[in-house]
Amino acid sequence: MISVIICTKNKQSQLLVCLHSLVINKFTDCEILVIDQTNISLRNQINQTKTARIRYYHFPGNGKSQALNYAINQSKGDILVFTDDDCVVSTNWLDNISRYFKKNKGIFGVFGKTSAYQPEKHKGLICYALTDNLPEIIDNPDIIFTRDLGKGNNMAWRKEALKKLGNFKTWLGPGAKTGTAGGEETEIVYRALLHGYKIGFNPKMIVYHNKWITKKESKKLSAKKSLGNIAFLVYYFLKNHDWSLLTKTLIFKVNSWYLIKGYLIGIFACILKK
Repeated sequence: MISVIICTKNKQSQLLVCLHSLVINKFTDCEILVIDQTNISLRNQINQTKTARIRYYHFPGNGKSQALNYAINQSKGDILVFTDDDCVVSTNWLDNISRYFKKNKGIFGVFGKTSAYQPEKHKGLICYALTDNLPEIIDNPDIIFTRDLGKGNNMAWRKEALKKLGNFKTWLGPGAKTGTAGGEETEIVYRALLHGYKIGFNPKMIVYHNKWITKKESKKLSAKKSLGNIAFLVYYFLKNHDWSLLTKTLIFKVNSWYLIKGYLIGIFACILKK
């Protein structure tokens, strides 16, 4: 069984489009978990979809990572699939994920291809969090320093692997009190690779991202995501005494304040053993 996890906040109309694309998927041995972090419950709107596969939870906590951890604990499937409320999934998305894991027994996680949704209608704007082609098999932790990996809007994991790895770091990701807007996905990939798990890429897993921002907004978002990556590298530098990780923090193009803040977040996370 597959558990699809969607964390949402203040994107009601886009969420309903996302859910529709999931409901019409050809693969039906699944549940769809909606973790809603808005202040007002969307239960009535979700119920209008009239499908028993959707399980709705109103969870007005702080940060996406907390919502992800909550969803994992509530899930019933042995495969956990993640996308975002501003995405539209392809018709065969779930079927391709199921086939991939059945065929690749030694793979514990997989990323898919994320393309922009209707780019012809958004000229002059930037669609963030896209994934093109990745290596077929990812097994070296150092890959996070050489190229951009897949995104959390199109990834799947064997539940047993995530349970062994532990939860997403709540001091990373959108909505975290630390002010980071990313890092939670790359950190868990890095952690998985350190544990010897293999991660794959399946180009047949196709999702379309429907979030468009200006160049100025893109630059600001990139800096916040870099903040999260710097923080978790400092965290692992202190935890594993790997001095090379400290120098790797300098590859991110951020101002000195963001660099210092990232260092402080990583230091405090390590001290608090989070």
